[in-house]
Amino acid sequence: MSIFSVKRSLGAFAAALAISAPIAALAPAASAATAGAESATAAAKPRANRLHSMGTLPDLGCKPGKGTDVESAKRHFKALGSCVDRAWAKVFKAAGMRYRPAKLHIVTKPVKTECGSWEKGLVFRYCAGADTIHVLVREDTLDSNPLFDSFTLAATYAYHVQELAKIEKTYPEPKAKKAAAEWSRRYELQGQCLAGAFFGSARKGLGVSDSAWRRLRTEMGSTGDDHHGGDTYGKSKSIKLWMNRGFHAKSPKACDTWSAPSVQVASH
Repeated sequence: MSIFSVKRSLGAFAAALAISAPIAALAPAASAATAGAESATAAAKPRANRLHSMGTLPDLGCKPGKGTDVESAKRHFKALGSCVDRAWAKVFKAAGMRYRPAKLHIVTKPVKTECGSWEKGLVFRYCAGADTIHVLVREDTLDSNPLFDSFTLAATYAYHVQELAKIEKTYPEPKAKKAAAEWSRRYELQGQCLAGAFFGSARKGLGVSDSAWRRLRTEMGSTGDDHHGGDTYGKSKSIKLWMNRGFHAKSPKACDTWSAPSVQVASH
């Protein structure tokens, strides 16, 4: 079993978001004759994953408040994390699937985690093997827009959701470099969509007006590959597209990036 570890250091994306998740199955290495032609869509031919048939996330009436300083941010993240867990637990149960709540660990200084030492610049980190989310809360890590931090936490929980849904087993990561980059974008953009689905269901309690949502999409879009280089996260247009799909559908049914054409999961 290998370890998939990604460090995000994307400007407005708080400093960084790291994911350390086990990949249960890897596609066989492509031959020299086919490696150049392999695409993530072809390598992971659309198959059924039960995540994409789940219903609408419930509005649990959560009002986690706002995290404008360290102490209020701690309370906010704990309340929001509990709400995210409970919402996903309900749709998993309705789909006949078991949901394990993620353990939320809030720290005020870098610590050693189940994923290893805390890397410089990290703010949010998901350790899949331990079902644990770590969040570094300090004055210098809080975004000026509290909804940005809230969405980033919901997106970190989306990694947990994808882990429990065994996405990497349904769509194994290909070996070829270009195809693997597209696979990563499909995984990341699905996470943005799942976070959007939660935000859509909880928008009233979170205070997400139409204008606040437009601002948030713009800010999240600024974390894209076309702003910061790379090819594993998705460009601004792709991020905003999948956020919006989840937000308006309020359901993971809208988040099947694996069946989407390559243009919708592009990096530039």
